[in-house]
Amino acid sequence: MTILAVQTALFRRMIEYGPLTALLAKDARFPGSPAIYDHVPQEADSGNDAAFPYVVIGADRFSEWDTDDSQGFEVKVTIHAWSRQKGRAEIKRIQQEIYNALHRFELEVEGAKVVTLQQGFAESFVEPDGITRHGVQEYHLILDNV
Repeated sequence: MTILAVQTALFRRMIEYGPLTALLAKDARFPGSPAIYDHVPQEADSGNDAAFPYVVIGADRFSEWDTDDSQGFEVKVTIHAWSRQKGRAEIKRIQQEIYNALHRFELEVEGAKVVTLQQGFAESFVEPDGITRHGVQEYHLILDNV
């Protein structure tokens, strides 16, 4: 199991989950692909060029979770959602569909058995620009190496 395998599995699950992808903008670089990123496309001048709304797989933290006879990890992954629709309804719908896609889902991670996948917390707020809505969710995974 590699750290990249966890991100790949989460990305694959979200991109294949229709109720979530139906709410997101399309990635202009890949026609028809929903806007789910690990790096948001930006113009050369660093202006944000991504269409709203979109989702970003953010920071992750891996901690040893070994037993006497197996090797494993506790993983925490932060997932961000971004919207520019007035009010918080859109960002909350997106967060709900991320939850529906991931919470307690039997995720397949190459080289590992996922013991559990659960949401740890969710919050939403308005960014300092007064326009952008930002949702943050943290997901916890317990993995055993196979």
